[in-house]
Amino acid sequence: MVTNMADSIAHEGRIAQILVADDEAYVRHLVRRVLGKLPCELTEVESYDQAVELVEQDPHAFDVLVMDISMPGMKSEEALTRIRGCGCSSRILLSSGLPIDQRIQKLLNMGEAELLSKPYNLSSLGETVKRMMPKGETS
Repeated sequence: MVTNMADSIAHEGRIAQILVADDEAYVRHLVRRVLGKLPCELTEVESYDQAVELVEQDPHAFDVLVMDISMPGMKSEEALTRIRGCGCSSRILLSSGLPIDQRIQKLLNMGEAELLSKPYNLSSLGETVKRMMPKGETS
């Protein structure tokens, strides 16, 4: 299910485009509540398969990708390889409730990504994404 937020906040110039990929509807709802306060438009998907499909269709469509590390279907390693392989240079924020181990560190390195550990507080999510957004689109 892909959902574009109709009530995105307008801002001078272009609005930041953010792709949120998480298999848990409740997490997507919380992310929408927090990021909906930023000058951005959110696109939500519930799997890596859907996220990769959107990014491969237009590698420059999104400024920031916010993705859960562990979802059913496509593995995170394959998703990040395909995302970077198609020419996507979006900033990537991975979220995980798992302790940082070699696998997670490898994902962070291969995707040139940042990690936000779960459970995260909503303000840290908002501040991290705001910092990752293109300059001039974070007011």
